[in-house]
Amino acid sequence: MRKKIMVLLVVPIILVLGCMIVDSVSATVSYGVSYTNAFTGPSLNAINNVTGWGSGELELPTKDPELLDTTDTLHAAQDIVKYGNYLYCADYNGGILTYNVSDPANVFMLANYTPSGACRAVAIVGSVLYATFMNPNKLVTLDLSTPANPTYIDEISLSGPGLDLEVSADIAYCAVHTHGIQLVNVSDPFNLASIVTTSTSSEAQGLCLSGTRLFVAMQFGIQVFDVTTPGSPSAIGSGDFTGYENDIVISDDKGYISSELGGLIIINVSNPSSLVQLGEIYDSQAGITRVRDTVVVGNYAYCACSNDGGLFVIDVTNPSDLVVVGEYISYSGNSVVVDGNIAYLAEPMLGIMSFNASGLLTYAERAIAVESIFNGNEGSFIINATILVDETVVSDTHINYFLSPDNGVNYEQVYPGSLHTFTNQGTELEWMIEMLSNDSSVTPVLRSLNITFNYLPQLGPDLYSPENGSTNVSTYFTWESLVRFGLYTFQLDDNNDFSSPIVDTIVDTNPFYNYTGTLEDGIYYWRVSCEDSQGNPGLFSTAYFVIDTASSQNIGLGPAMVVITLAVMVSTIIATEMRRKRVWYA
Repeated sequence: MRKKIMVLLVVPIILVLGCMIVDSVSATVSYGVSYTNAFTGPSLNAINNVTGWGSGELELPTKDPELLDTTDTLHAAQDIVKYGNYLYCADYNGGILTYNVSDPANVFMLANYTPSGACRAVAIVGSVLYATFMNPNKLVTLDLSTPANPTYIDEISLSGPGLDLEVSADIAYCAVHTHGIQLVNVSDPFNLASIVTTSTSSEAQGLCLSGTRLFVAMQFGIQVFDVTTPGSPSAIGSGDFTGYENDIVISDDKGYISSELGGLIIINVSNPSSLVQLGEIYDSQAGITRVRDTVVVGNYAYCACSNDGGLFVIDVTNPSDLVVVGEYISYSGNSVVVDGNIAYLAEPMLGIMSFNASGLLTYAERAIAVESIFNGNEGSFIINATILVDETVVSDTHINYFLSPDNGVNYEQVYPGSLHTFTNQGTELEWMIEMLSNDSSVTPVLRSLNITFNYLPQLGPDLYSPENGSTNVSTYFTWESLVRFGLYTFQLDDNNDFSSPIVDTIVDTNPFYNYTGTLEDGIYYWRVSCEDSQGNPGLFSTAYFVIDTASSQNIGLGPAMVVITLAVMVSTIIATEMRRKRVWYA
């Protein structure tokens, strides 16, 4: 009868103590984090096809050039020039090719002129086509009286490889690489005559004539010559930028450098003796790196880029803030021509490509932006969140907002200013916006996004050894490895409330602790917690073990000790089950 009374007394006490410990584990403690993005910095953790990230305003992108047609060349397209309804291509070993472009959606070849050598550049003045070659190095003239069938007129040797040329009035200016620039008298296309060859400070790659000034793009920088007197060009200025400049084009008082190493560079050329850089755009991920040719039309620069580049259209209104407004990615691009709303690209791998660029000033119908902002340890479940935004949404436009607590597996739509409680569990927070417009002339604008969210403390790790309830054990403590960001807290005590710990220490990322001291006979409790990714303390996992040096048998426990022991066991089981089922308590 005495045993039955003790059991009846012990059971309710066990339940009471067990519930008290479980309540401390499942308390409504949570941590809050506030995140704000004003979109003025780089989008390092984001995937998006919106525009404006970095400038402080996210918008719908403008539409990309629309590919109309692609037509083969005979070898590798280097340079192109348009003349009426015809396009002429310097096709390297393929010579000079003639295309009918009266219908940009149906471009086809009409003729080819294939002399010896590799054709690098073409230009047209009047009804004469000028072309430079290498191996052998020469300047050739063709008669375009019958545009569909150019005929040979004359040629003259050049002092070096003819990489580029400009023709104005009676002079052809040729970039001849290591030999600098060579001027040729072309007043009589049937009787070409060399005027002078002038050295440049490094290898001449490309050139542009602006009035009486000749700007030469070189392997190392830009050099400017006064060519008022063609027989004696004089250097009047230079500037060294990123190196290996392919070409330059002048518009107003600005020079647009097509750079192999610096993308598109804009300089002030109003004072040739002091060339000043105004801005540049270089983006290896987007493909704006090795710019080979640039055409400027109004506020837009059309760039031909090699090395997985293609055609890029860049808003150059503000040289210090260059923005890509359209692109078409191909293998490469060597030269570009723009005629009204049609752009042509010399693509050495694919041939001649034609594009409709009329949609560049209209907005796309949809764009998204996605960014991961929080990566918690396992068990740091995100509970709820509130977003606040600074947006402008005009008629026929809209912005939808979504949050995902599980790194994009499940998105839940949220509404600015309203607390959202997640229905899916997760420890990694990601946001997504969807920008929409039913009117191609307008776009919504997002200037900032603030997210305040709460997450539960990190659950404690599983405790491995000493096993819970074991006797006469090693005091080398091990537990489940959870740390991805923080540290462990390890405590050892002979009181189950850990009011006077024998050990209370921080353990680095290794999931073990070796206690080298001596423990007297008795019951000991040990527990471990893991801080979360923000450095906040987590919940403890607790176990106990027994030291009994006097007997090889399990020690006899009094009723009070049995109650405490069983309570710890119950709390450990429940906490472990919480961890296994990933349950939180709101």
